[in-house]
Amino acid sequence: MTVVSQDEKRFVIFNLSGENFGIGVDRVREVVNTPGIALVPSEDGLLEGIINLRGNVVPVMNAARLLGMDDKDPEDFASVVVVETGNEVVGFLVEKVVAVAPLEAEPVPSGGTANNVNAEAIEGIARMDEDQLVLLMNVDCLLKK
Repeated sequence: MTVVSQDEKRFVIFNLSGENFGIGVDRVREVVNTPGIALVPSEDGLLEGIINLRGNVVPVMNAARLLGMDDKDPEDFASVVVVETGNEVVGFLVEKVVAVAPLEAEPVPSGGTANNVNAEAIEGIARMDEDQLVLLMNVDCLLKK
């Protein structure tokens, strides 16, 4: 059994454009392989479409676009991270889920984040190992867009 210190929290870690991102497991309902997404017209292009998840319609957002990163072809995404926020359930398209692991969050350095990532959407940073950083997403901030 893995013991998690008080300063550590478990995160679902996933990859987008070569960068690692994390969402707290307390916010993640489940991770599913990218199912058939019914495309829905979206004015801002953030909503990729909807999926049927065991009889429930779940909107699916393009995580890369929400974070202000370079656009990706929807076929590059292998998973949907389904999150709960308030009374909403929303899916985020991600390239691949890397791990579920305990991480110790640190504040984002004053210089912000790299790769044109929307800094407001990042609530912290953590080390996955000596040479890999994980940007911790602020789900509520992302969904306010």
